[in-house]
Amino acid sequence: MDTRLNSDQFERLFRYRIVLTWSIPPVIGLGFILFIHIFTFEQMLTILTTPLEPAFIFGWLLFAPWYLGKRIKPVVEFLKTNGSGSEEPALQAMQDFPLRYWSSFLIYIILAPSSVILSAELYTDFTATATDWLRIHMVAVIVSIVVGLPIFFSILDLFGRALQGVKLRKPHITLKTKILLIGALVPLLIDTMIVQYYWSRTGYFTFETFIVWLSLELMAIAGSILFLRSIGRSLTSLETVIKRDREPYNIPDNESVPMTTDEIGVLISDHTELLNDLKIQRDVLEFRNRLLRDGGNSADINTSIENILDLSRRALDCDHVFIFVHDRKKKVSRCIAISDKGYSEQGHIVLPQSNSSIMQSMRNTAEVIRVDDATGNEVIQQALSGYEVGSLVIAPLIIENEVAGAMIAARRDVRFYEARDEAIINGLAQETGIIVQNHWLKLERQRTTAVRRDREARISLLLDSTSEAIFGVDLEGNCTFVNQSCLHMLGYDHEDELLGKNIHAMIHHTRPNGEPYPKEECRVRLATLAGKDEHCDEEVHWRRDGSSFPVEYWSHPIQSNGHTIGTVVTFVDISERLEAEQALRRSEERYALAQEAARIGSWELNMKTNELIWSETIEPMFGMQPGEFSGSLDDYMSRVHPEDIEMLQSSLSELVGLKNTFETEHRIIWPDGSIHWMAGRAKLYRDEEGKPDRLIGIVQDVTKRHLAEVELALHRHQLEKLVDKRTLELKAINQELEAFSYSVSHDLRAPLRSIDGFSQALLEDYTDKLDEVGADYLKRVRRAAQRMGVLIDDMLQLSRVSRRTVEPTEVNISDLAQEIGDELSKQHEQRKVEFHVEPGLIDHADPGLLRILLINLLANAWKFTSKTSSPRISLTMEQTAHGPAYVVADNGAGFDMRYVDKLFGAFQRLHGMDEFEGTGIGLATVQRIINRHGGSIWAESAVNEGARFYFQLHKTEFANVQDKMEGSHA
Repeated sequence: MDTRLNSDQFERLFRYRIVLTWSIPPVIGLGFILFIHIFTFEQMLTILTTPLEPAFIFGWLLFAPWYLGKRIKPVVEFLKTNGSGSEEPALQAMQDFPLRYWSSFLIYIILAPSSVILSAELYTDFTATATDWLRIHMVAVIVSIVVGLPIFFSILDLFGRALQGVKLRKPHITLKTKILLIGALVPLLIDTMIVQYYWSRTGYFTFETFIVWLSLELMAIAGSILFLRSIGRSLTSLETVIKRDREPYNIPDNESVPMTTDEIGVLISDHTELLNDLKIQRDVLEFRNRLLRDGGNSADINTSIENILDLSRRALDCDHVFIFVHDRKKKVSRCIAISDKGYSEQGHIVLPQSNSSIMQSMRNTAEVIRVDDATGNEVIQQALSGYEVGSLVIAPLIIENEVAGAMIAARRDVRFYEARDEAIINGLAQETGIIVQNHWLKLERQRTTAVRRDREARISLLLDSTSEAIFGVDLEGNCTFVNQSCLHMLGYDHEDELLGKNIHAMIHHTRPNGEPYPKEECRVRLATLAGKDEHCDEEVHWRRDGSSFPVEYWSHPIQSNGHTIGTVVTFVDISERLEAEQALRRSEERYALAQEAARIGSWELNMKTNELIWSETIEPMFGMQPGEFSGSLDDYMSRVHPEDIEMLQSSLSELVGLKNTFETEHRIIWPDGSIHWMAGRAKLYRDEEGKPDRLIGIVQDVTKRHLAEVELALHRHQLEKLVDKRTLELKAINQELEAFSYSVSHDLRAPLRSIDGFSQALLEDYTDKLDEVGADYLKRVRRAAQRMGVLIDDMLQLSRVSRRTVEPTEVNISDLAQEIGDELSKQHEQRKVEFHVEPGLIDHADPGLLRILLINLLANAWKFTSKTSSPRISLTMEQTAHGPAYVVADNGAGFDMRYVDKLFGAFQRLHGMDEFEGTGIGLATVQRIINRHGGSIWAESAVNEGARFYFQLHKTEFANVQDKMEGSHA
């Protein structure tokens, strides 16, 4: 018997048969054409050596295996998975194969004679007649079909051998078709060929005719043998099932698999599936009977569970068995039993019922779940931590038609579970569910007995604990019971004061308007006699002291054996509710007044009927008289400005489809033609199914605001034009100032250089002609000219700082200050100054301006410590009352704080020129740079005790620190 093909064998045999299908017909067909003398040998040789016919034959030999091989790829992929993948694509590919095979093959048959005749006419002296066309086409059709049909059925047998065990839903090819081809079609085609040849060639039966007939007959016999072999394959599995003299359960699986894809293959497939189901059911019944025998006589849950665990391990050949039950209250799953630990009411393992839990998966599917390889499953490994789990199968515990837990059989190694394993654990889980359910019922009966004993006490406690007043009456209206709330509301101390007395005469004797309320007309009594419920919120009850209070009450008849024996009445004091309703009415009146004053209106749209309801304040806002609005959405939309209708409809569509709130502003047209602006805001409410139900919103007349916005826009436009004009003017002024600065710098420096140069020349060339006073005068002239040059430089620098564009970037202040300190040390090598810079000071500022700022501050400190014995200069960051600030400190001459307001002014000096040189521009420049960055600077000092300059490059919560400091010294 053939065995099942693997993917490589199937693909190799399939391609081999396809190549035979497209190679045998041209060999036999061209041989027949040569034999019956349609072509001469020389013509046939020419045809086979020209490009057309070989290209046609070899082209199809390449195309057919590629095309049909691509179409049966799903079968190959299914075989590569050893049958564990989805069989649907493979079955569909098998069903589609005949159509694809014969469509391409018939195209080949139709084109083949034409390629032969065209090659003959193009490359030989042959000229085809109508008879030649007919004879060649008949040869091609007969030979191709006689060859193609057996190979086709051979390919179908390949499908049967490859897809053994796969459930066939319908025959791929029927037995009727096979028998028809064997018994009728092939002989008919042979006879047709003989008649065609006899009439068209010889006119009588000759030896040549005999040879043709014999060849075709041999081909037909070979085809018939292939057909019979295919039918034999169909009968093999059926004969095995029929002839085996044994129990049907004991037939090996590999002896009853379908070998073909016809009706018998479908029958064997169904029979095999049914046989497997019977085997599984037999095994399940056997295990369940053993379970009942072992645990049926045991009333102890521990013994029953232990029997289940032991039988499950033996039946499923597993290492561990777990039984989980769901705890709905705590939303966890408890493992109440493990094969190596037995039963535990509290649970050996507790798992949360999260979406990632295996217990949650079981509750969602309620079907058997198998995991053949659980080594990489983190959820399973975490849930069953402490146990080595390589594979497992899970079955649901069904209790009262709900999944109440799960039964898990696990192995340490990886295992492929079969349908038998699933059926066995499912059956054992059902029995386990019954045992657990019986145990729960037993516990429930015990709890019910305890509940029944204290039910009366609970009812009494409930009646006394509720805030609602409750009493009961019999058919005569006499009180049968009363709770504490009722006694409290009515002003009684003990229930004996009401029990047995006519309740109507005690608390219900007068109507709300003060008229007597006869017992015969009492609505509670009438409802009791009629056996109906009654509800009323328009009456009063009377207290023991004679006062009354409004109540809402409900009465319900008490039934016994289908007869009314009394009534229970519940009532509440509604004094506070009536006061709240009255307050609500007053609030609504105030709300309506506020809407009218603010020109705000409210509305409600029924999304299902398009009915629109709005407040009275809206109609005047729309220029209508009261009652003029029809109450429909179309009427509202007809009053909207035509240019805003589309926008408003789009907002409503987005509201319904995407969100629940919207805001919009649109124009409306009053009946007098004037245009007004309305601002609207609304919220969508949906029904229980999530569909739009109601749209509630407000609308406000914002015409005045829009007019103000238009006017403001005009003013803004005019202001922008004025700003542009002023900007151009300022730019021109800056250009003029730049030119002036250049002119000042150039025009003033020239005469100063002349004064300094000629003075130096006089000192050098006429020293012997000048006395000491004259030389001193020239030296003073030179110093004045040089000081004037420095002053001009400082003034220009101050001007450039004011006009320069600030381009902030990240600057390392520590590195920059250290660099400036090194430069000062090199310029004054004779001085030894202790210079300290705090490392890591980084800020966001203009690098060029910051360098000028630090040069001025550090040079000042260097200058004013020139007369100090041990000079010290430092740059640090300190936390001040005004926030963090940089501090440049020295131990030099210092200054008097009385004159601090002059410190940052241009040309302001607190020391004489004979003490310290300078122009008085440096600190003014520093302040300009600080202002350009939006920061603050201030100083602290004392005479001969040094100075401390604090500066911040950016705004802090103290907007102007310097102003505060100067104000404190004013």
